[in-house]
Amino acid sequence: METDDDQRTSNSFYQNIYADDKSQEESGPSWNDSSLPPVSVGSEQWHSLFSQNWVPVLVRDASVQRSMPVREPFSDTYIAGMSAKRRKLIESSKPDLKLDTLLSQTVCQTLGSSGFNTPAPIGEISDCLVNDSSVQTSLRETIITSVSDRLCSDPNYNESKYPNIEKYFKK
Repeated sequence: METDDDQRTSNSFYQNIYADDKSQEESGPSWNDSSLPPVSVGSEQWHSLFSQNWVPVLVRDASVQRSMPVREPFSDTYIAGMSAKRRKLIESSKPDLKLDTLLSQTVCQTLGSSGFNTPAPIGEISDCLVNDSSVQTSLRETIITSVSDRLCSDPNYNESKYPNIEKYFKK
């Protein structure tokens, strides 16, 4: 019985690819090295895990990925076309969009990450704000204003394509 490696070496197509992979492992990247940043190999612990030829490539790729814009979440229509398992995974990571839950999570996260020491527990402060109708009204108005401003400035927004958004945000 032949293994995958035997099949690769017996087929000339795979022999060429396999040879290219082997030579690339030994020599490092084959593209133009002028685009690579200067790196002091060994200055970070993780450098020892890779060949010296690949460290500048990994550093460049990491910096490119850091500067990439955040990807927008999938639309509900796109998610509806996915398999049930994938849809369940994506929907479980979506935030709860109820106003009180959104406010509570935001307050807890903000106070927790600010390092501000409060005499009352963060949960109590959050509950107090969530139950205050003036805070909820203010948050609702702020969201409507922000979305309306975004709709006015977004060149890709087509108001005839989304009439319900038009009704709600442009009252």
